Amino acid sequence: MKKLLKLFILLPLISFSQEKNYLVENGQYYFTKSLNTTDSDERITTNLNGNLEIKRKHILQIVNYDSKTVSFRYLTFTDDKLKKIYNEDNETLKMSIEDFSFYTNKYLSRFREWKVGAYTVPIRIRSKNENFEFESNLSLGANIAKGVNFSRYGDLGYAEISFGISLTKVNLTEDNSDIKTVNPDLNTLSQSALTTSFGIAIHLAKNVNFGLFYGWDFLEGSDQEKLKWIHNKKPWLGFGINVSFNSNDSNNTSGKTEQ
Repeated sequence: MKKLLKLFILLPLISFSQEKNYLVENGQYYFTKSLNTTDSDERITTNLNGNLEIKRKHILQIVNYDSKTVSFRYLTFTDDKLKKIYNEDNETLKMSIEDFSFYTNKYLSRFREWKVGAYTVPIRIRSKNENFEFESNLSLGANIAKGVNFSRYGDLGYAEISFGISLTKVNLTEDNSDIKTVNPDLNTLSQSALTTSFGIAIHLAKNVNFGLFYGWDFLEGSDQEKLKWIHNKKPWLGFGINVSFNSNDSNNTSGKTEQ
């Protein structure tokens, strides 16, 4: 059983995921900055009449692309004036790949894709009657998580709800267990416990995130019978770090048709 559990936990560590391409056919994007008419005309190939300008946060959808050019259409505007300018005849516009990559970003779905990763919860708070412990545990595990973007424009981060399972090294002492009855010379003893946990992680930026977790540790039955660890199967509160192996996990095809 323990061998199978270790294999499950190590699976994300030996799996690699390739970074998804930035350009996705039918993918939705938005302009990250505004340009005047002259600069816009230099970058967009179009037969549309009128003052076509690249405007920040206008949303568009890729029709197709090749090694040099991206073809796209604006999503339908609800404003009649803008609709006349940008959606006339549902024309396909074109930009060079270099300009498109520079002036756009992905327009995200509200919900992110499910992902599997590795995680650790290095700081845990345990309490049992008058026994209160603030401890650091070595824990290696795998989790499955679902994220929700704070903004579909991708500039405010996201929250992630997760469930995890792991192996944890727990520290037994004479205050929280009966190790003295097992061996009078022992002051501390490290044991491996099976851990399950639920958590929420807040990702404020690509490399800035923190999490709050709630979980339980389970000593193997025979070990618990001998050692009588007081925190066995009791909940703990933890602060953790989430490490994702999905380099780009936002579903870019939102299905939105208007802006």
